[in-house]
Amino acid sequence: MPASTSSPDLVGERYGRTGRSRTFWYVFSAVAILLGVAWAWYAASAQSQPDVAAQVYGYEVVSDTSTQVELQVERSEGAAAVCEVYAIAQDHSIVGERTVDLPAGEPGSTRVSADIRTERRAVTGTIRTCRTTE
Repeated sequence: MPASTSSPDLVGERYGRTGRSRTFWYVFSAVAILLGVAWAWYAASAQSQPDVAAQVYGYEVVSDTSTQVELQVERSEGAAAVCEVYAIAQDHSIVGERTVDLPAGEPGSTRVSADIRTERRAVTGTIRTCRTTE
């Protein structure tokens, strides 16, 4: 039997029509992508200005049982902070650690020295975290 040419949508008649048009899915996809980009921008900007930032300014291996680490701490609001520093041996294991408490003070940059007692000779000192205490 020949196909009828009187109906323009033979596929729709045979299999049924879809519930949503292609335009809906294009708009839905565009909105979803925009929301994803907006969320990523917000999350990145919220994390880009931490209240406390610290880095190791220098370190000195004083002896087989002691390492001194000097930190450069930057506080945006002068809030009290706590930093965790540790000493690492040549085999990359942690041989000593210490928590350094910084009282509230003026905002800006501060240098802090921490003596870490080690179980054996360290080769470097580094910082794990630095955060405000609330």
